[in-house]
Amino acid sequence: MLSGPSSPVGARVSKKQVWWPGSAPENFWRRCEEIAPLRSYFNDFGPRFVSIWEYPEYDTLAPHIDDPGKGITSLIIPLIGRFRTDRYKSINDLTIDVTAESLNRREATQEQYEQVGKEIATDPFDSHEYGPGKIFLLNNSVYFHGGEPIDNYRLCMQIYVSPEYDLNKLFKI
Repeated sequence: MLSGPSSPVGARVSKKQVWWPGSAPENFWRRCEEIAPLRSYFNDFGPRFVSIWEYPEYDTLAPHIDDPGKGITSLIIPLIGRFRTDRYKSINDLTIDVTAESLNRREATQEQYEQVGKEIATDPFDSHEYGPGKIFLLNNSVYFHGGEPIDNYRLCMQIYVSPEYDLNKLFKI
């Protein structure tokens, strides 16, 4: 399923976190698709794109937002260790005129980065703790999010939901 060395996430988000791309076994993929339609290809990866994320030694995940142009919503499947994910403001709730695309592509000005940092540096509006045996659904491209392992070490699997899927179907809204 996985081959090759890990890749660093980047100091902007995490100092020690690494990840590996791979392809999920077909039977596992079909089981996950019972939850929601999945995105089989992502950039140059696929079919049945899955990534494994490792957080060693209490490494935190800094608050950030993913590029909504990629339509990223994730099924996060913990394998080892518990984690707390905090959700902060939506990109639409910022008082500054900046897009998630410009933040992710490093096209925003230093002043914009600093202002976004100040606006999301408040307490999160909600937090979720989860671990092995649970699946966490996160819309990475709408809310700023961050978190930290509750245990000393975390290993999880991440699969992207198809960007065309209406997530409201999963929730009673």
